[in-house]
Amino acid sequence: MKPLVVPVNFSPSSSCAARYAADLGEALQVEVHLIHVIDTTYTSTDMAMTQELYNTMVDSAKDLLKKMQADLVQRTHNKITVHTLVEVGTIFGQIKEHCDRLQPIAVILGATGPTWEKFLIGSPVGSLLRLPYPVLVVPENTSFQKFRHIALACDGNDLDSGLLHSIGLLKEFRQRFRAQIDIITVGDWKTWKGESFHLLSQAWKARLKDLDPEIHQIQESRVEEGLLGYLAEHPADLVVVFPKKHRIAEFHTSQSRKFAKHSDIPVLSLHES
Repeated sequence: MKPLVVPVNFSPSSSCAARYAADLGEALQVEVHLIHVIDTTYTSTDMAMTQELYNTMVDSAKDLLKKMQADLVQRTHNKITVHTLVEVGTIFGQIKEHCDRLQPIAVILGATGPTWEKFLIGSPVGSLLRLPYPVLVVPENTSFQKFRHIALACDGNDLDSGLLHSIGLLKEFRQRFRAQIDIITVGDWKTWKGESFHLLSQAWKARLKDLDPEIHQIQESRVEEGLLGYLAEHPADLVVVFPKKHRIAEFHTSQSRKFAKHSDIPVLSLHES
């Protein structure tokens, strides 16, 4: 089966992502690839990249990855295979190159803080949100929990495009974890009432029968706000969004106490194709 890829920079958040990936990998019975990229574009301009410095950085990274590998194998009781790799170049370029070769189930990123979207945007790692692969963002200190309840936020256009390309992955999660998938359709539904929306929901369910979803109609102009309202009443183990249309996990940056408890939910971003 396809593996999980984890970019590692040895920060607490990336270490958390690696542990999360190992636990998820054990649950899915797939391999985990830890990749550290020595990104010379972010090296200080007053520090010359000598051969000696380069060798030191590579050796240090290999040693740290080896220790992380041993910890993850022990954590999963030798039930998964963990690969390690050190590369030099740009983070996005190197990770994309290996993803193109491995075709991973998902790329797992670690992030930190209650406003971790801002952390990602200000980091070289944030560029990985543009990868044409599923990207799972794991807030720091979040432990893996089986995906019993998956909330997918979308609008009608997503149902006709992006979601259809992602049925395989979501079907795998549903079967593996016996997950309930709730599709939260957000938009202007004032003209869709009663029997009309019932017929529309039945049509969507027929197209998505492999997911056996519950479809929830949310009257809200913004997808993120509609999702927040749903999560206030229905806690989820995983949230799925389409980043081309909606800011990834914008609800994590909310200062509202009402939604503070959702700051530890992993978010899976899916591209439309």
